[in-house]
Amino acid sequence: MPITRTPLRRLAVVASALALAATGAGPALAAPALGPVTSSAAAAPTAAPSASSPGQQAASKVPSIVSQRAAKVRTAAKNGHSLGAASRRVLSDDLLAVDADARLDLEIHALTTLRGPERADLTRLGVRVLSGSDQWVRPSKVKALPAAGVLRALVPYDKVDAVAGLSWVAAVRPTEMSPPDAGSFLSEGVSLHRADDAQAIGVDGGGVSVGVISDGVTSIAAAQALGDLPAGVTVLNAGGGDEGTSMLEIVHDMAPGADLLFHGTGGGVAGHVTAQNALAAAGADLITEDIPFDGEPAFQKGLAATNAETLAASGVWMSSSAGNLNDSHAPRVAATSTGTFPDGAAAAPAGCPGINANAIALNGTDTTFDVSVAAGASIGATLQWSEPRAIFPTAGAGGFTNLDLYILDAGAANCLASSTGAQGGGAGDTIEQASWTNGGAAAATVKLVVNRTGATGAKGVPTLDLRWRGNAGAIDATGDAGSLNPDSNYTDFATSAGAVNGGASQDPGAVGLENFSGQGPVTLLGSTVCSISYPCPASAPAGQNQSVMGAAGRTVIAPTYSAADGVSVSGVGDFGAGSCPAVAQGDCRFFGTSAATPSAAGVAALVLDASGGPGSLTTSQLTAVLAANARDRGPAGADNAWGAGVLDAFSAATNRADLRVAKNCLPDGDAPAGVAHPCTITVTNDGPAIARAVTVSDQVLGSGSFTLATTSSGCTAPAGPQTGSATATCALGDLASGASVAVVISERSDEPQDLADTATVGAGTLDPNLGNNVASDTLHVAGSADVGITKTAPATALAGNQITWTSTVTNDGPSTATSVVVRDVLPAAVSVVSVTGSGGASCTAGVPGQASQPTTCSFGNLPAGASRTMTVVATINPTFSGLMHNDAVVASSTPDPDTSDNSATVTTTVSAEADLSLTQVDSPDPILAGRTLTWTVTVRNLGPSTAREVALVDALPDEVTFTSASATSGSATCAYTAVPVDPPAHRVDCNLGTLAPSDGPTTVVIRGVVKSGTPAGTIANTASVSSATTDPAGANNAATAQTTVGTSADLVMSFVADKDVYKPSSTIVYTASVTNNGPSDAQSPVVTVALPDMKAAVYVFDTAGCSKSGQTLTCTRPTSLVAGGTWTFNVHLLVKGNKGVVTSTASVASATTDPAPGNNLVTRSVKIGK
Repeated sequence: MPITRTPLRRLAVVASALALAATGAGPALAAPALGPVTSSAAAAPTAAPSASSPGQQAASKVPSIVSQRAAKVRTAAKNGHSLGAASRRVLSDDLLAVDADARLDLEIHALTTLRGPERADLTRLGVRVLSGSDQWVRPSKVKALPAAGVLRALVPYDKVDAVAGLSWVAAVRPTEMSPPDAGSFLSEGVSLHRADDAQAIGVDGGGVSVGVISDGVTSIAAAQALGDLPAGVTVLNAGGGDEGTSMLEIVHDMAPGADLLFHGTGGGVAGHVTAQNALAAAGADLITEDIPFDGEPAFQKGLAATNAETLAASGVWMSSSAGNLNDSHAPRVAATSTGTFPDGAAAAPAGCPGINANAIALNGTDTTFDVSVAAGASIGATLQWSEPRAIFPTAGAGGFTNLDLYILDAGAANCLASSTGAQGGGAGDTIEQASWTNGGAAAATVKLVVNRTGATGAKGVPTLDLRWRGNAGAIDATGDAGSLNPDSNYTDFATSAGAVNGGASQDPGAVGLENFSGQGPVTLLGSTVCSISYPCPASAPAGQNQSVMGAAGRTVIAPTYSAADGVSVSGVGDFGAGSCPAVAQGDCRFFGTSAATPSAAGVAALVLDASGGPGSLTTSQLTAVLAANARDRGPAGADNAWGAGVLDAFSAATNRADLRVAKNCLPDGDAPAGVAHPCTITVTNDGPAIARAVTVSDQVLGSGSFTLATTSSGCTAPAGPQTGSATATCALGDLASGASVAVVISERSDEPQDLADTATVGAGTLDPNLGNNVASDTLHVAGSADVGITKTAPATALAGNQITWTSTVTNDGPSTATSVVVRDVLPAAVSVVSVTGSGGASCTAGVPGQASQPTTCSFGNLPAGASRTMTVVATINPTFSGLMHNDAVVASSTPDPDTSDNSATVTTTVSAEADLSLTQVDSPDPILAGRTLTWTVTVRNLGPSTAREVALVDALPDEVTFTSASATSGSATCAYTAVPVDPPAHRVDCNLGTLAPSDGPTTVVIRGVVKSGTPAGTIANTASVSSATTDPAGANNAATAQTTVGTSADLVMSFVADKDVYKPSSTIVYTASVTNNGPSDAQSPVVTVALPDMKAAVYVFDTAGCSKSGQTLTCTRPTSLVAGGTWTFNVHLLVKGNKGVVTSTASVASATTDPAPGNNLVTRSVKIGK
């Protein structure tokens, strides 16, 4: 008989119906219904992994459950590619299905979005692609879909490794076929949310479109024929089964005026996202779904959750089931190894690959978690831990701790199933899944075990998430925290619904929470993880280049709220608990969070209708209204079991509170930079109702950096500097009608800018007048930069040297100093060598001594806290001495609150030093006594200063007779001075006056004649220079020239007679003359006369005191013959004969070298007789 779908009839629940067990019975999904696997322990992996460390396998893209199942399929198919129905039932379960062609139903996760060739790669391997992210439809409201790549495909068992080996593949996962989140306990609760009261005043969800995602709507026509659904339901994809039909019925009961849409999902996250986007593209304002994905990341926001958040952020309100695993979830604990085998056994369980004495404590010190599996039932366990997954959002990443999952028998002696994928070094997917079927006739106890293999590379100990599905009840104490479905890891916009048993009580203050209802919190990893695809920061400390959490994660309360399950449904298609299809009201009921999420969507449709229809509220505002009007349960405020509480459609749809906001930022004029300025926000409730959960969002827009702060109760401001836009928020609680509350948000900017401040007030109570919910003001921040200058220079300097002045400009803020210029007035007694400025400054040399033409450096803009330097190098005038002052000032176009440090002066004491050097060169050297000797004396001022009263003294050697002194370069006045001392001395004094370093050398040429009587040897001439100016290097002030003196005397012999013809017996008078043509004196010259034969003439006497020996007359001069001198004497001979010729020869010699000996010998002949 037809069932009338009214909330009042749903209250007529017979007591016996409440006792029915929630079996979760329902039709199959769109994919084939596949039976469980008996055991997954004995199969070998499809490829033997290589060892990366003792007891640790190399990370693989293929999980154990897939490799083990592939091996079993190979055996069952006898290396062929065909399976019978019985084999398929044995080889398939909710974790992994196998088809008749021996293909595994897998999801292939890509490292990036799909680019085109991926499908061709798979086709070449004989893979059939069923669906993929490359076919997603982007709803018009959505700017961009999640950057993910995933394909659902049927993969031949012998091609699994080949698929995993493709370069673009990040991981291969089983396609999840978990049944929707339906329970098996009778209850009734549609009136719990007061939807009937809202409908009674005309609020029915009209104009609102609600989309539903579930298994299917196979029997929708039957429900429409019964009147449980309207004729105009838009079915985009019918799927398979009728849980979707029942969800549509619930929405229709709650909001009969709403338009309904449906899209089935045949399994896998890719198909699920396809359904979400298709409904949004078809115009759904609200979407509710109930498909769980245990394989989605438990500690990250996976693809399903991310896409739901994306849609919700774009204006499509999303609601998912919280999940039914609260009583099938082990406590979340740290993966701390105990160093023992499971249950403290002395040896490893038999048949457990890779297990060692490193079991994890799961409940206190208990290393096993005991579960009772009903006869003929299966258990499918899933383990994840808080390290990066290899799929979205960290595709290609992986774990640092290698954990394995085992299912043991009751005695912990034998391994029934295992999953031993390898993880480590940031690789390997951090999930393990194993299943087992109890083939016995009685319930069996199994033990879930987590074991760590090898050392961990993580910085911290990861947290475990261990859950299971199937007709298997926990024996050990379960853990509520984190039992929410992983695909409902919402933190921002999307919502999740917990289930309350409305059949037991329609009092929202007394209704009980279903034990199976999934609970929060949602705990996410940080945003930075370490792997090949996600490397750690370069700043990571040595030895810590791997991280469990690279940044602080997020923890968010979940579920969002609680809604009714146990509602009556038509039960078409035999879906539901009880007697289905129903004959009478209450015969067939729908349990589980799968019923709660459409209940919540129905309430949301009513509220959106009451608020003005689609577009009147953002998704966040709609959620806030629902939460604010919910009946709080459990601990005060939102909690991880009830969320905000039990939804109240009537209160949420009918309560009205006109909130208005005012904003006043002070001061009204220019606000000094670097100071926090208050902006007071005043919120007033003009009624008529209490405004629930009042919030203020204060958005500040600026052109630069600024900070926000608040000490007002309930308010928070983002910490640290903000750029562009920042928002402070206030949760003000409830505000009574007529009441006001004021909060203060302080704003500070170190830079000049306008901070445009807009405060928006909202509440969980609908506001009939949104025009006064926004107030704005602008804070005009004026720049302020305290620039200062310091100056350094050496305390002392030397005239003529370079001096360096360094000016340091510092901006003590708070603002950036703009157009910063340093002007340096240089003293007159310098010349500029260079001017440079740091930070790309533009510098120009000025005119020393001219205050109107300073040396400048323009630094442009100088940030607060920054410094710049100006360096001036100059040469001091070599004639200057005394105190030298240098002044510099800094200026900026930004107002300076303190100008006392805008100038700086430095003083340097300048003294003079002149390094005089003297060199001299003698010429010629060697020299002959009697010749002129020249000394060239050169005086230079090597600086740095000008030398005053420069005097040159040249001490002449005694062996020289001074002839002249004059300057050939430079200027000098010289005088010869004879000093009457014993022995007497003489010198040349030259006054060189003032000598600057740039004057060049002064050269004085001094000449003298070496006295001809100077013996051979050396003579020394010493010259020195001095000055009235200090000379730092006196060693080069004097020079001595050593001259080698040689002797040479050109003696000329003359020997003449007084007649040419003599009478017999006459006396011949010879005159011997020796002349010294020099240049030197001849030492004791000796004249030798060869007398004629005695027969011709007889020696009589001579006038030189000669000595005669035989016919040789030797005449020795006792003293030297000076150069130019002549020695003359006579020799008398008596002629004996009366006729003939008388010949005599005279020669001269000396110890002094004679350069011309050819004139040293003379022969004289005279005639006797006629």
